[in-house]
Amino acid sequence: MSEIDQTPKPPYFAVIFTSDDSIQNWKENERHLIAQRLGKSQWYLRYKTRVTKVERDYGFEKD
Repeated sequence: MSEIDQTPKPPYFAVIFTSDDSIQNWKENERHLIAQRLGKSQWYLRYKTRVTKVERDYGFEKD
């Protein structure tokens, strides 16, 4: 089974950070910590966090 086969159905959410400092600031943000607690206690049965570093990002679009 491929990774795509295991991908859950939408909605998906992405948060993009541009530095390690911005990641740490978000992890320590009071409102974010409250939302995490609410998510675990009231909203989600499960979730997954994936931290990645983009080495290459390109595309093509025909006009």
